[in-house]
Amino acid sequence: MATYPGKRTPDQRAFAAMTVTTAADGLSDVLDCGGLALKALELSSAGGWTAANLAFLVSYRSTDTLKELWNSSTGAPVAVNMTTTGGRFISCGPAFEGVRFLQLASINTASTAAVAQAAARSVWAILGVPNGPIK
Repeated sequence: MATYPGKRTPDQRAFAAMTVTTAADGLSDVLDCGGLALKALELSSAGGWTAANLAFLVSYRSTDTLKELWNSSTGAPVAVNMTTTGGRFISCGPAFEGVRFLQLASINTASTAAVAQAAARSVWAILGVPNGPIK
């Protein structure tokens, strides 16, 4: 496990662009978080957002199949998905700690089917030190 310095430095945070494509599966490209944790998502307001929730497919090894992210911190596990529209900044909680590889999925509000976006949508992933704030 890496040791991070106590003072603020640029290497303690990162920003990565992801694109949710127009493919029928509603998936984005896969992001390697590289040891940092997802802290927030910023959805572009340009071009809108086809009505859909965001679900998260994750893994901690590159050789594994990505799996739907579930959160059990509040009792019974529930699938992590977020209702959103374009032009939003979404804070992400501790459910993303330990996630190395991340893929976004555009899904319907019943969380059962993929939703193809009408145009490619830009999403910025804001990454930071695991178990800590963005520094």
